[in-house]
Amino acid sequence: MVEQSSEEDFLLRLQAVVNPMFSSPVIQGYCYTQRTDVEQEINGLLTYDR
Repeated sequence: MVEQSSEEDFLLRLQAVVNPMFSSPVIQGYCYTQRTDVEQEINGLLTYDR
C-alpha cells in the first residue's frame, strides 16, 4: 500500500532534487518533459496511446 504524501512532503522532495542543480557550477539549465503525451500536447516521451 502506497502512503499518500502531503503537499509539504512533495515540496521538500522537489527541493532536494532541484536545489543541488541550482547550486551546481556546471549545470546551466534543465528540461522537464512529460512521461507521456496528453490530449492537448504531444511532447511526452511516449505516445498518448502508449
